[in-house]
Parts: sequence; structure tokens; C-alpha cells
Amino acid sequence: MKLQKADSGNKFLIRGYGDGGFRVAGLVQKGAVLVASDYAQPAPVEAFADLAHEHIKTMSEALGPLDVLLIGTGQTMLQMPSALRKAFADAHIPVDVMDTGAAARTYNVLVTEDRQAACLLFPV
Repeated sequence: MKLQKADSGNKFLIRGYGDGGFRVAGLVQKGAVLVASDYAQPAPVEAFADLAHEHIKTMSEALGPLDVLLIGTGQTMLQMPSALRKAFADAHIPVDVMDTGAAARTYNVLVTEDRQAACLLFPV
């Protein structure tokens, strides 16, 4: 399923998650998802363990400048390797890693506050 950009004035919010997928803007997406206030697509990577340098450029081009990219690692929070964290910093993408539920809730709050936030969520 391909999700489309929101109409002007609408924001993509995470409305639910579980059973290997997410509900975003009234649509269900199975697997990992990349979401910003005006953008929602399947993620360029399916598992947190597979996140690599080449995905950073793809996400940066898709999302533009951000205050923060929240990364939801699944049921529990996992640590991001320092080399990958440095690659995000080199690309000027501030990241915060947490479990998927916390990332979804935090993203929704930040977006409703008109912050330039996005989230990369891996299924629970």
C-alpha cells in the first residue's frame, strides 16, 4: 500500500500500532513506516538491525530539515551503534531512539506543536 501526502493543513498522525503494522491517517501500513507531518511511506528498511548509512540519505531527501527524527525500535528500546549515530549527525539529522510506542506518542505531540519532527517506526 502506498500512502499519499496529506492535503494542505492536514497532518499525518500515528493513530495505532500493533500486529506488525501501523495506522496512519486512516490507512493501515504493515511493516516499518517513515512518517512526518506531511509524509508517510513504507520505511526504506524493514528492521532496526538493518538500518545503515545508505538509508540516511534516502530519509533525508524524503523528509527535508528536521528538529528530530524519532526512531522506534520495536517492543523494547535498542541502542543505535555509534557509527550510525555519527552518520545521522553528519547528515544534520538529530535522532532520538526509543521503543516504538514511546516514539509514536512523542511524534504525535511534537507534530501537533508544529515541530519539524518525523519518525521511523519498526513494528511491535
